[in-house]
Amino acid sequence: MNKPDGLQAFEQPLASLPRTLRQLILERIQNLTHYEPVIGIMGKSGAGKSSLCNELFRGEVSPVSDVNACTRDVLRFRLRSGRHSLMIVDLPGVGENGQRDHEYRALYRRMLPELDLVLWVIKADDRALTVDEQFWHGVMQPYRQKVLFVINQADKIEPCHEWDTLTSKPSPHNWEILKRSRLRLWRCLNRFIRSVWCPPALDGALRRWWQP
Repeated sequence: MNKPDGLQAFEQPLASLPRTLRQLILERIQNLTHYEPVIGIMGKSGAGKSSLCNELFRGEVSPVSDVNACTRDVLRFRLRSGRHSLMIVDLPGVGENGQRDHEYRALYRRMLPELDLVLWVIKADDRALTVDEQFWHGVMQPYRQKVLFVINQADKIEPCHEWDTLTSKPSPHNWEILKRSRLRLWRCLNRFIRSVWCPPALDGALRRWWQP
């Protein structure tokens, strides 16, 4: 059986082991190298989840609408790079109405065990975090180690005219507002947040991690 070069490198150190055990170890290693991570995108309706999904794929991979919530079902997309791949799962946005949120709570709880990472998307200028807080405490807490909060649409915060559209960077004033948004989010969710990410805007020049 043909094996990748990386797997062949393990064969000599394992040569002294019984054949069955050696094959089992090599199979486990091969399974790890071919593992497909699953990333879920969650958040309120209108936060830009599908747009973020499109940006991650650099293409139109899920429906996008500026007016009506459009991702009603769980949408799955595979990104490939050579022999490796990852799955992005775009879930319905919450906060439209109570009935749908009740359904989506059950859906989120069902999906969370399958996800390796959760991107919870929040608009940079959104001060109404009640729904985010409810889902965080009522659904997400057991999986908080998987969650990365994403402050999205950073280039739309006021005063948006100060945003440098040529370099896709915030002005010092914009940057202070973004830091306050991150701090407000951290306090709102009882400081359980480990990381907040401000994704690249426009041409992708802005990439920053914030740690509390």
